[in-house]
Amino acid sequence: MEATSAESAYLFRHAVVRDAAYGLQPPSERAVLHGLALDILEGVSGLPLPAVGLELARHARMAHEGGYQPERFAAAERRHLKAGGDYARFNYDYRGALEAFERLHGLLVDDPPERAEVADMLADVLQRLGRFNDSLVCFEEVRQHARHPELVGRALVHLAWIGVESGRDVDELVVQGEALAESADSHRLRIAFMMLRAHRKSFAGDHAGAAAEMDAVIDYARRTNDLVQVLVGHGNAARYHTQAGDLAAANAHLDAAEAMCQKPTLRHHLAALVRARAQTAIHAGDYESALRYAREAVAMGVTTGGRGVYADSLCEVAVALTGLGEYPEAFDTLQEVRPIIAETGDVPMATAWLRAYAALMRAWDKPAQAVPVFEEGLAELQGRAPAETLRELQTELDRLRRG
Repeated sequence: MEATSAESAYLFRHAVVRDAAYGLQPPSERAVLHGLALDILEGVSGLPLPAVGLELARHARMAHEGGYQPERFAAAERRHLKAGGDYARFNYDYRGALEAFERLHGLLVDDPPERAEVADMLADVLQRLGRFNDSLVCFEEVRQHARHPELVGRALVHLAWIGVESGRDVDELVVQGEALAESADSHRLRIAFMMLRAHRKSFAGDHAGAAAEMDAVIDYARRTNDLVQVLVGHGNAARYHTQAGDLAAANAHLDAAEAMCQKPTLRHHLAALVRARAQTAIHAGDYESALRYAREAVAMGVTTGGRGVYADSLCEVAVALTGLGEYPEAFDTLQEVRPIIAETGDVPMATAWLRAYAALMRAWDKPAQAVPVFEEGLAELQGRAPAETLRELQTELDRLRRG
């Protein structure tokens, strides 16, 4: 115990002395030291530079902001922010990636095409965090300024996808995007717009038609050797089959998808699939299995940093708990989701929350207590959700009022 205390005291004193010595250096000398540190680290054989990219970017920033070889180290900061941000993004450090890309985006204000590429990366991180509305600004920037047709086409897909969920007219975006896919001869863009077509069918209530569309998507993605899109296609097909009531087909697609996403870098896909398992179990009335899958998806949302997956899965936990008669725990679970809805502005999440809340309060024999909360939530969705969704929620509200 004494040895540990002595070691801790030494480390503390060392840190204090080190920080004090650093602070006594004039800023110009500190800038030189940071520049030298960066040069040394970049020259270390075998050092995985992207893995330490954010730290290297900090050294570069301190060097050029201190006036030491500003052009060289400003360029180095941009280079390491991009590489380090990408590494953070694909290793589930979304906060680190967000900070890096926001910094880099601000540094590129005089280079719109290059800045648009960073906006695409920034949009991806925002979506992984569940901040879909915030990502729209980035996608609009990509649409206006990106050099590469693939980036522009992908932005059009995302703008249209979220537009469908928000009840907006997306026909113009689809026409532009499909034309771009053909002019660029891009298999990936064709697949993306095929998926969008299925998404639109599902939102129109044709879930079986959407599932059939996904069969064509999966076949095309296989033929063009786009395994990630095959994986996504199976996940989407499972969701549409579940909504159509064909649970056997849904589970077959989930089995195929899960077999494909065991790599660590695909954990966010796996989390979505586990959540889909919960949805399928809910439709089957198997609330014990649904609760197990939903809680697993919640845990995966935490480990991957997927704020949207985390909150959506909590809604499914609440639905499963309601089905099992655990009403107080279901209520507490739904309360955890409310600040995330306020944070993200996610329309599908808010819609799912209202439906779960209404089902809980009816089962708990407290419909009148639910009315004010439901009224407030429905009012917030006016002009932001599709007309059919708003009609369904109004019907649910009328049911609560009748008790």
